[in-house]
Amino acid sequence: MILQSGLAKDRMDLLRVKEDIVAYAKFKWPLLFSRFYEAFRYSGPNLPKNDVILAINWTGIYVVDDQEQVLLELSFPEITNIRAEKSDKIFGNTFTLSTVRTGEEFTFQSPNSEDIKDLVDFFLDGLKRRSNFVIAMQDYKPPSKFNLSL
Repeated sequence: MILQSGLAKDRMDLLRVKEDIVAYAKFKWPLLFSRFYEAFRYSGPNLPKNDVILAINWTGIYVVDDQEQVLLELSFPEITNIRAEKSDKIFGNTFTLSTVRTGEEFTFQSPNSEDIKDLVDFFLDGLKRRSNFVIAMQDYKPPSKFNLSL
């Protein structure tokens, strides 16, 4: 019995080490833990390239080029809305990301627009359920020095 419990403990320690390595990698290299989608920037602020790859993971949305250079990074708290529109043409499907930055919206064409919207909604819903914070969209000067300024 003592020998068996020692082996079980060693296996648990080994499992814990593996979990720690994966957790470290997830935080160190979040792009490697992403779902990837091809897309075309249809409208919105200019990016260095229009043919892009979207990497979506637990930290946010990364717009990268074919050389894996990050062109745009949006954390989930920065995203106010995502909506998808279907088209009869496979490459006509689009989705639009609205951000907290005034008037900043990105529209992308992708045959996976619905999947992208569902995944982003999943992360946004989870963030809203767990969050105790808000994002200020503009500076605020309180009427008195006893109030919080933003």
